[in-house]
Amino acid sequence: MTTKKPQATIPVDALNSMLSSIAFTAALIVDRAQHVDYGIIDAVSGALLDAQEHAARMGWLADEAARMIGRTPSRGGADEWLLPTNLRPSNLPKEEA
Repeated sequence: MTTKKPQATIPVDALNSMLSSIAFTAALIVDRAQHVDYGIIDAVSGALLDAQEHAARMGWLADEAARMIGRTPSRGGADEWLLPTNLRPSNLPKEEA
């Protein structure tokens, strides 16, 4: 497996798109949290799952932007952000050589 050397720069359009998506997702989480009926457990549970999904997407986008400018991502790729904890490559048993 070959790994690409991270780019030292990121195209402005790509960065703008990623940052816009991060901001949109953050706003979505904030807006939805403000409209949850906290007296109904199902609504709270659904809101938390929704927030978790959107926050994971934000983290993944931020890590992708970091990788594109040559920085170390905080968690890694989409699989590390978007998969359930037990299915993430970093948590799977290592194969013995």
